[in-house]
Formats: sequence, structure tokens, C-alpha cells
Amino acid sequence: MSQKIVKKATVGSQSAKRNAKKSTSKAQSAESKAQSAESKVQSVESRIEHHLAELSSLNSELCALNSVLCRSNEQHADGTPASIPPPNPVMAALITAITAVENGLTQFSTAIGTDEFLTGRERKRLIGVRSRNYGFINKSFEIAYDHPDFVPPLFDLNGMATTVGILAKSRMLTELLGRFYRLVDDLHLTTCDVAFRDALRIYGNLRELNRGRVPGADVLFQQLRQYFTLRRRRPDEEESTPPTQHQLELDFERLTHGKADGEMTVKHVSPHVTGGLHEVVDDVRPRRSRGSAEIKVQSEE
Repeated sequence: MSQKIVKKATVGSQSAKRNAKKSTSKAQSAESKAQSAESKVQSVESRIEHHLAELSSLNSELCALNSVLCRSNEQHADGTPASIPPPNPVMAALITAITAVENGLTQFSTAIGTDEFLTGRERKRLIGVRSRNYGFINKSFEIAYDHPDFVPPLFDLNGMATTVGILAKSRMLTELLGRFYRLVDDLHLTTCDVAFRDALRIYGNLRELNRGRVPGADVLFQQLRQYFTLRRRRPDEEESTPPTQHQLELDFERLTHGKADGEMTVKHVSPHVTGGLHEVVDDVRPRRSRGSAEIKVQSEE
């Protein structure tokens, strides 16, 4: 009888524990639900605050834009809006000229059927455009036009007339472009002089700040100082690298025309009828006194 009572008491205690656990889990679930609801409320509030901040910033931007538009209604004396600075006439002229030259270059290259330039060797092979040559061409055409009996057989006089006309127009265009280039080059030179003097003022200010040990001035000063510390090779110094073909030709021309002092020695290391290796010793200096140029050519057989 006692064992049955003990078992019933044990079962009752276990059921009480299970009921307590269930109540605890229910309380925890209710608390978690309350926390999730609170977090959702907080997230909604944060979103609302974020949108309000965006609306306020957008409102400020609209106010600034409105003020700009109000200022743009005002005008300068020349009719341009007050919010836009008056255009620089030199800048406007340069932009117009650049656009016109680009369009003209494209149209001209399309019309003549080529956009390639002659090389230096090709230009040397052609007859030069001298004033005497112009006179000779015009006089020859005049004689052929006035005396067709003396024209060579199968000679296209009309083709020569077209060529002479193109030559006259191209000469006129060359003279106009030369004047235009001179004008633009003068503007380029004077503008560069003004800009360089302004840059010198900046360089001088950074130099004084660097001497005063102002923080950050040394790095900026060194960036500009490198343009004044480029070392040039002296004429009496030996070259670290062998001279190029162009430099050899220039030195040869200076020696043959007496515009430099020195000597140029050419050694044929492996002589053949054609080809072979050559060693050139170039020692040419600017002329300091009058004298004859001496060129030595040696061939080791």
C-alpha cells in the first residue's frame, strides 16, 4: 500500500515539473514575441527617421536649386546669365578655330583622296617650290598656250592648265596658313610666357615655405624643383652610349662645313667588298676657333 502511495506521489511531482516547464516555455515564447514586436517597431521607426532625413536633404537641395534659378534670371550687360561668367573672347575664338580646322582638315583630306604625309626622303626627291620655279612654270604654260604649234606631241595642255590652277590655289592656301600659323604661334608664345611667370611665382612661394620648414611644403617643392635640376651633357664629356646615326650625320655635316672642331674616325673591322662591321669614334666639339676640319677614315685589312 505504501509503494502505491509513493508511486502516485512521484508521478504527481513529475507531472508538476512538466507543467512548470510548459509554463516557463510559454512565458519565454511570449517574451520573445514581445521582443520581436518591439524590434519591428524600432526598425519601422528607424526607417521613418531615415526617410525623413532624405526628405529634408532633398528639400535643402531644391531650395538651393531654386536660388540658383533665381540668380540665373539676372543677366549681365551683354545678356548672359549672371550665374554664368561672361565668355572669354580669346578662348571662344580658339575653340571656334580648332573646330573649323578639324572640319576643314577632314574635308580636305577626303577631297584630295589621301591623309598621309610625305616622308623626309620623299620630299627630298621632289622639286622644291621656289619662286624661280613658279616663274618658270607659269612662263612655260603661257608659251605653250599662246603657241600650241610648239607644244610636244601628245601633250595634255588642258591637264597642265588644271595642274597650274591647283598650284596657284595651293600656294595661296599655303601663304594663308603660314600667316595663320604665325598668328597662332605668337599667341602660343605670349600665353606660355605669362603662364610660365605665374608658375614661377608658385615655385618661389613654395621655395620660401620650404625654407621656413612649413609642413607639407617640401614634397610639393620637390615636385617642381625637378624641372630645374635636369643635367645636360657638356660638349667635352664622353657619351655613355654610342652616338646614333642621326647624331653622326649632324657631326659629319658640322665638320665638313667647318662649324665644329674635332675628328671623326671610322674603322672598318671586318672589311669586305660590301658590308662589314664599322667602329665609329666620334669626337666633335663646338667650334671655338677657326680652323680646317679633319676627317680620318681608316680601314684595317
